[in-house]
Amino acid sequence: MGCLWRLFTRLVSLVVIAIVALAIWSWFSPVPGSFVIKTVFEQGTKPVEQRIADQDPADVADMTDISYRPGHSSSTLDIYYPDTLKPDDALTTIVWTHGGAWISGYKTDYSTYYRMIANEGYTVVSLTYPLAPGSTYSAPVIAVNIALDFLVTNADLYHINPNRIVLGGDSAGAQISSQIATAVTNPDYANQIGIEPSLTPGQLRGIILFCGIYDMTTFKENSELAAGILHWGTGTVLWAYTGEKGGDPVALAQMSTLNFVTADSPPTFITGGNDDPLTETQSKPLATALQDLGVPVTSIFFPADHPVDLGHEYQFDVSKPDATATFNELITWLDSL
Repeated sequence: MGCLWRLFTRLVSLVVIAIVALAIWSWFSPVPGSFVIKTVFEQGTKPVEQRIADQDPADVADMTDISYRPGHSSSTLDIYYPDTLKPDDALTTIVWTHGGAWISGYKTDYSTYYRMIANEGYTVVSLTYPLAPGSTYSAPVIAVNIALDFLVTNADLYHINPNRIVLGGDSAGAQISSQIATAVTNPDYANQIGIEPSLTPGQLRGIILFCGIYDMTTFKENSELAAGILHWGTGTVLWAYTGEKGGDPVALAQMSTLNFVTADSPPTFITGGNDDPLTETQSKPLATALQDLGVPVTSIFFPADHPVDLGHEYQFDVSKPDATATFNELITWLDSL
């Protein structure tokens, strides 16, 4: 009995030491917290992917794991297109940047959704980019810009019409895509963030923004007012991505594309769920700012008393009516460009 008790106390001591060590590590580094958040995000995508798997169209071909930046394992892309295309056929191309709070996500997340778009007569490119905390701002923006250069240069190989490019993204990916689009259409902003855009304004036909973040000041302030896990999680993500505890002010300012959009911004399709806090503080203000500038905006928002609570990334779950309706509206918008 004495031996068992000593073994038990030693195990308890080891657990306590591990917890204290983890707490100390978390105080000095965003790595432990980022790992927890990344795990939660990755688990969140799986149920949706399983629910929509039966809608994966059969008549879509693909080319996968193409390196757009040799020597960088995080820089690959997948391409989807109708399998009836002839070798020289080139289509309007949607280039998608995935979400995941800048610290998680992968190009195959929601691949059924991308294949559904391709099935409607488009080429869809889904890409990976360097994630935090291993890479910090503005590594993803630079990577996406390099990917666009690769796609335009090799357009003949991948059924891409280089003069009909549409950027797309969800959550953090929407934020990154909005930076690229703003750099393409606002030279002063491009100079400020140190990007030479790979697209010209004439090549960029539109942008799709799902549940994104476009005003980092508001995003940070709201998280600081929040309690518990939301406050901790947002702080960890900003620390991991910008490299500074509390968020690097220069990075946060540059990420806030709401302040840099112009009348030359591309036609925009934007949506967010009624139960997603980012809708009122991010998506709706951006939609209003663009409309006030005269930019063509197609927005899909839902009233607070909508019968169904539609949360963050609601649009991917096309097993449900509201997401299906949004998908149909998206295709109608793409067809109009």
